Amino acid sequence: MFSMALNFVAILLAMIGLLGPVLGALIHNAGSVAVIINSSLLLKWKENENIVCTVDKQQIA
Repeated sequence: MFSMALNFVAILLAMIGLLGPVLGALIHNAGSVAVIINSSLLLKWKENENIVCTVDKQQIA
């Protein structure tokens, strides 16, 4: 969601002439990096969730 909003704002700024092509490319890449970081955090979160579930199952048995 953040990346989409960032690109939307960048497009609007480029349309009115406040954002040059180089800065626009950098902003676009920053949005892509944000998506990659977010997905890696979600993978870590899933791994931690599985560890917690495994511990709970061992405590029950």
